[in-house]
Amino acid sequence: MLFSVIIPAYNADKFIKRSIASVLNQTFTDFELIVVNDGSNDMTGEYARSFEDKRLFVIDKENEGVSVARNTGISLAKGEFICFLDADDEYLPEHLSTLSDAIKDNIVNDFFVTRFNVSMIYDNNKTSNPKVTNKTYFYENVTEKILFNSELIWTGCVCIRRKIFELYGVFEAGVKIGEDTDMWRRVYVHTGVVYIDKVTVKRNRDGSEATRHYTRNFNADPLNRMAYFFGDHTITDNVKESLKIQYELTKLQVVRSYLFIGDKKKASEQFKLIDKCKIPRKRILITRICFIIPSGIIRYFIRLRNRGLYE
Repeated sequence: MLFSVIIPAYNADKFIKRSIASVLNQTFTDFELIVVNDGSNDMTGEYARSFEDKRLFVIDKENEGVSVARNTGISLAKGEFICFLDADDEYLPEHLSTLSDAIKDNIVNDFFVTRFNVSMIYDNNKTSNPKVTNKTYFYENVTEKILFNSELIWTGCVCIRRKIFELYGVFEAGVKIGEDTDMWRRVYVHTGVVYIDKVTVKRNRDGSEATRHYTRNFNADPLNRMAYFFGDHTITDNVKESLKIQYELTKLQVVRSYLFIGDKKKASEQFKLIDKCKIPRKRILITRICFIIPSGIIRYFIRLRNRGLYE
C-alpha cells in the first residue's frame, strides 16, 4: 500500500462527510483512510461510519488534542507514505495521483508537498487561488523559501515517508498551535522537500480563522524551541543561517500578537529581545507604528486584510 491518509476529527459532524468523500473519490485508489475521532460529543463518529468502504477505518479515542490524534493514526498506518487532511478540508480528485507521480520521479526523497487553494465559505464559496507553475522542484534549504512564503508547507498538502517519523519523532503532545510547524521543521532541515507547485487540496474557511495566528499561547508554542536546531551538527550552515532569521521573525510575530491583544508592556519586553539586523526594516517600522495604534484598530485592519486573502 502506497498511502495512509489520516484525518483527526473533533466535533466535526458539519463537514466530516465532505472530507471523507474527497479522499474516497480519489482517482488513485491504493490507499487507506484512517479517521481518528478525538472524543467528539456530536455525530462525527456516526457520520464517519456511514460510508461503506473497506479502505476506511474509524478510530474512537478520548479527547487528547490534534497532535495525539495524528500520532494515533501514524501508529496504525500501513502505507509507505502518510498524508494528512483536516476534517473541514478536502482533497481535489487528483491529489494522491499527483503525489504518486512525484514519488516515482523522486524515489529517493522522503518529504513531498503540494499547493492548496482557499474556499471562503463565508463569502459565497468564493475561491482564492495561488499562482502556480504546475512544475516540481526540490528545495534543500526549505527554511530560506519559507522566509518569503510562510504557507509553503501546509499540513493538508504534506506527504511524508512513514519511516521518517521513526527517525525524527512524531507530533508533540499537548501543544495545540504550531505543532505541525514544529514537526515539519524537525524533518525538512535534514531531508529537504520535493515541492509540487500544483493545487491539489481545498482549504475551507468559514471566517473563524481570520485571527488565529494572533491569539496563540506563545509560552507553549514549539516555535520558541527553534534554538535547539542551532546546536545540531547534522544541519548545514546555510540552513542554520536561514533558521536564525526565521527565529527572529517568529519573535516579531510574538510582539505583534501581544500588540493585537493590547498588552504593550509584554510586547515591548519581547521587542527588545529581537536581533533587528536580521529583519527587513519595513517590518520593524510597521511594528513600531503598531505600538502607537490602539489594539482595536490593529485587529480591525488584520481582519480586513485576512478576509478573502489567499494565505
